[in-house]
Amino acid sequence: MNPVYFFLVASVLLNTLGQFFAKTGAHGMVVTSWLGSVTHIFTTPALVMSAACYGMSLFFWVFVLSKMEVSMAASFFSVSYLLTVLMGVIVFNEPACTTRIAGFLMILGGIYLISTRA
Repeated sequence: MNPVYFFLVASVLLNTLGQFFAKTGAHGMVVTSWLGSVTHIFTTPALVMSAACYGMSLFFWVFVLSKMEVSMAASFFSVSYLLTVLMGVIVFNEPACTTRIAGFLMILGGIYLISTRA
């Protein structure tokens, strides 16, 4: 297997994990001032983990872009949106309404169409 795919999958998974930590860290956050928000971000372990995941995801993403067409890489990166929707429904008990499911299926179809060569 081409190592670029390992880095692509790692970037997608780290981005999704970053979303998880961001949501977890933002839970119960009360924004009273700009400085208070910044302090909360830098002192909440889940938000620090979120930033670390996003940073590692970016590192891998730049490597992927150096080896792969951006149209192919970006279409596969959309899997992160799908994983985030699933995580929201499963982990955070967010509603799985009809429009959300339709959007989920459209993204999945778009990934398929872009990844096929004409």
